[in-house]
Amino acid sequence: MKKIIIKLIIFSIIIFISDYTIGKICHFLYVNAKGGYTERNYSIMHRTTEDILILGSSRATHHYVPSIITDSTGLSCRNCGIDGMGIILEYGQLQVISERYIPSITVIDINAPFCIETNDNTKYLSYLKMESHNNLISDILKDIDKTERYKCISQMYIYNSQILKLLADYYAPSILSNDNGYISIKGVTNNFPTKFNDYDFSVDSIKLKYIEKTITEFKNKTKLIFVISPVIAATQTPSVYKPLYLLCEKYNVTLLDYSASYFSLKKEYWKDSAHLNNEGATAFTKQFASDLKKLQKDK
Repeated sequence: MKKIIIKLIIFSIIIFISDYTIGKICHFLYVNAKGGYTERNYSIMHRTTEDILILGSSRATHHYVPSIITDSTGLSCRNCGIDGMGIILEYGQLQVISERYIPSITVIDINAPFCIETNDNTKYLSYLKMESHNNLISDILKDIDKTERYKCISQMYIYNSQILKLLADYYAPSILSNDNGYISIKGVTNNFPTKFNDYDFSVDSIKLKYIEKTITEFKNKTKLIFVISPVIAATQTPSVYKPLYLLCEKYNVTLLDYSASYFSLKKEYWKDSAHLNNEGATAFTKQFASDLKKLQKDK
């Protein structure tokens, strides 16, 4: 029995040392990433200094050209979109960023599947887990999944889904953008729909809570602007965005809705069913930048 206990103690020590060591290596790779989405996320949270930040999913990444916005407004701008992410990550990003500075204008591109519709919210925690040492982020993790407080004790768990990406972004990094975060995509879709069909959906109360938390905690600190960028083939705003409208009306927050706009019906502007190509993004950003400039004058 004594030998078994000793073996268990030794095994536990080995596990603890391995977990700690691997966690430290992964943290080093995260902090020192040279490219890819690892560097992008870390840089957004810890290095941004621009006057205007664009937050959102891939529709933010591919739809907003910072140089055009800067030319129009005279303010520095950074595109902080991260593919596949939504309001839960964006709220966390703002929490960390606000510990360093407050941008003059914060634009949040709302993509319904990631910000309004019901789905698995734990998938939005991958980039936040790497910031779990921050109490503000730890609170988000525990709110989405109560077991996270225990899981994040393990350093290997924090990085377990990111290890290959961490290695790639440190040793063989991809450079995602040469225009302060904007990632252009080329080509034109071969499947342009004849019309946009609205669809049934389920509203996620957790996501709406984080939109509301973003508003109540930041509307008096930064000029907060929600945007619905163009939706392919739409001639009216998809009904899924109604909850966003209600929240913005409730708190008197600016909402710019381009979902059913000129850009929605131009086939040559679309790379696929969700994303504008570079030509479309350039045209859309010029319109958005013009509207943003008007908001500057009206304030």
